[in-house]
Parts: sequence; C-alpha cells; structure tokens
Amino acid sequence: MIEESENYSKNKLKDSRIFDLKEKLKKNYNIILRGAPGTGKTYLARQIAAEMIGINVDELDNNEQFEFVQFHSSYDYTDFIEGLRPIIKNNQLGFELKKGIFYEFCEIAKISEVLRKLNSKEFTLQGFEIFLKELGGNRAKNYIPQIEQLLGKKKYTGDKTSEIKTYGNLREILENSEEISKFDKENNFSNWYSTPVNYLKKYDDEIKKEHNSVNKNYIFLIDEINRGEISKIFGELFFSIDPEYRGKKGSIKTQYSNMHEDSQEKFYIPENVYIIGTMNDIDRSVDTFDFAMRRRFLFEEIMAEDSQIMLKNGKIKEQMTRLNNAIIDQKIGNLSKDYQIGGSYFKALDEGKVNQDELWKNKLEPLLKDYFRGERDSEGKLREIKKYYDGKNDTN
Repeated sequence: MIEESENYSKNKLKDSRIFDLKEKLKKNYNIILRGAPGTGKTYLARQIAAEMIGINVDELDNNEQFEFVQFHSSYDYTDFIEGLRPIIKNNQLGFELKKGIFYEFCEIAKISEVLRKLNSKEFTLQGFEIFLKELGGNRAKNYIPQIEQLLGKKKYTGDKTSEIKTYGNLREILENSEEISKFDKENNFSNWYSTPVNYLKKYDDEIKKEHNSVNKNYIFLIDEINRGEISKIFGELFFSIDPEYRGKKGSIKTQYSNMHEDSQEKFYIPENVYIIGTMNDIDRSVDTFDFAMRRRFLFEEIMAEDSQIMLKNGKIKEQMTRLNNAIIDQKIGNLSKDYQIGGSYFKALDEGKVNQDELWKNKLEPLLKDYFRGERDSEGKLREIKKYYDGKNDTN
C-alpha cells in the first residue's frame, strides 16, 4: 500500500509538471528546458510534445505532427531552412534548392491549418483554388491554369499542344499523377504540371482526414539547442519565431526566395507550430544566445533534485543527494548547481542493471574528471566526492 501511495504521488507530481510546462508552451510558443546533465530534459520534452498532440510518447516518431533534430557545431541554415545541394543531372554536376527540415515541417503544419479554416471540405477545383490562396504567394494564380488545362477547361498555348492529355475530373488527375510527371520529364517541362498536381494531392490528403477540423498542434523539438550557432541557423527567422509574429503577419522572404518557383512566396511559422529546445547549462551558457533570440524563448530550469522522480529506490535517491551536495560544497567540489548530476545517470543502478562501483567507474567518475580538468587538486576532490557517494564521509 505504501509503495502504491508513493507511485501515485510520484505520477501526480510528474503529470502536474508536464501539464504546467504544456500550458506555458501554449502561451509562449517557444520554450527551452535547461539544467544539469541527466535531468531527463529530452524525455520530458517528448512527454510535453505527446500531450500537446494527444498521443502516447512511443507514437511520436511516426507522427507528422512531431519532428526532432539535434543541433551541433556544423549545423547551419541550409540544414534547417533551405539551401543549395549538389545533384547529378544528365551526367553533369549541378545544384538544386532543397528545403530544410524546419521549412518542410512548417509547410505540413501550414497545410493542416489552412484546411481547418476552410468551410468546405469537398474535393473541388473551387475548394482547391481557395486552399492555394490561403497558403499565400501566387500559388493559385500559377497553378490553377495548369489544372484547368489537364481538365480540358483551358487550352495550353505553347508547343506540344496535341500531346497534352486531358482528364475527366480531379480524382482522375491524381490517379494518373505518374503519367503526368513522366510527360513533364519527357518534354522538358520541368515541373510545369507535376507541382500543381503535388499540391492537389496534399489538398486531397488533408480533406480525407477525419479530424482535420480539429486544431492540430505541431511540435518541433531541438535537442542541445545551444550547441549550434543559433543566429546563423535561424537567420532571418529571428523575426518570424517571435510569439507575437506567428502566422502570416510574421511572413518574411528567405535568403533563397528569388530561386523559388514563386519568387513572391514568403515563409512564415504557422500558429499551430510550437518549438521545444533542450540544453545543458554546462555545455554553453544561455548567455551565448544573442539578446534577440533569448527574448523569444521562455527558459525553464530543470533541477537535478526534480529528476529524482524517475528513481524508485529511496537509498539511491539519498546517494544521489549526497553526491550532488558534495559537488556544490565549497570545501569539496565548489561548483554551482549547474554541475549537479541528474537522475537518469542513476537509473541503471535503480533498476539493478549495474552495481554502485560500475556506475562510478563508467559514468560518474569520467564526468567528474571533465568537471575538474585543469584544477590543482582534482584527484583530491574526486576522492572526497567518492566518499560521499559511497556514504563513507565523516558524517555517516
């Protein structure tokens, strides 16, 4: 009964924390979970994402409403937004504009948001035109004429008029999309018909979904966000990422907008997109964010003591507390709370997968050596901290 009561209290506390952070994310759109190593920030972020979407955590990776990326020193604008990528075409090396992971994610979210706002969910040419207009740019002006040509409602005035096949309705166009794509390639039409047909398919896919009238949240998780050069990765998006400029009012032209099929097309972050970042304070301080980016995120600190919730064994919790107290003790480790060690480091010990000495040798000691690297009495500090870890300090 006592164990059941403890588990109930633990789950209530855990659920309360997730609910609190979820509500803060809804209001602020961008949130960063910061704190000591091993405090379960990434897992907590995934739990928040699952709650926002309304699914289980183990369903996230196969859901279009969730995306995960980990920043590093080589990560840049071309990976995140868009950039030129080398391609081989006709045995010649060339370059092609490719959308980055965040751009594509926002496009998916945008389509869902636009469909939700449309009154009619019928698969019609008129509905498709409204859909394209809502997406912005000159898509309706550029793509509707091609669909009308494929339907035989409008004549193509260029070359090869007799070769263009027409179809009875929109559904038939989709059923023959491969044939249309092949026609484009064989006649060097670039994607003249293929691009409008691709948008037609996106329109059809969305209106088929039973729940597209429900406001769907899209969560983009950036792990170790402070390990990348934030201002370079986001570029001109520092404006659009502002919570006050979500949606069309935050539209901007990207660095490569003149290379888009529609040069007037602007990029914006839809109102249904939320960003969660995680960062270890000891890797790089939040102060490395420039002020413009910093004020666009809400920072939530996850303390080492908070992460004890993932442990069951009371003695192991006490052991973790002793270790962390020694780390910040001015006479022993003399480090800040940023260097305390979170519960995930102790999880294998808690589950009986390793013993106390194995955990120290393989996980804790290497981390602490990094903490004290270059200090005069680093070995002495390690010995003292080990005593507290083992419960052999003078007070025990």
